[in-house]
Amino acid sequence: SDAGVARTINLPKASLAGFGKVYIVKDSSGSISSTTITIDADGTELINGDTTYVISTNFGSVGIYCDGANWFSV
Repeated sequence: SDAGVARTINLPKASLAGFGKVYIVKDSSGSISSTTITIDADGTELINGDTTYVISTNFGSVGIYCDGANWFSV
């Protein structure tokens, strides 16, 4: 895929994903500093208290886990 294009990853509803669900998101291209990867929680759900989580560093990564109601980074 085109590494120069911003990406958005939409998380499923936390209640459907369920307690313990984990996603790992990584910039494998190493060129994210010219764009971003945005991880977007469903509806009013939150990731660490925010509606989105942004990766903006080359080769950056994050683990996102679910408690059944919201999402958290690792």
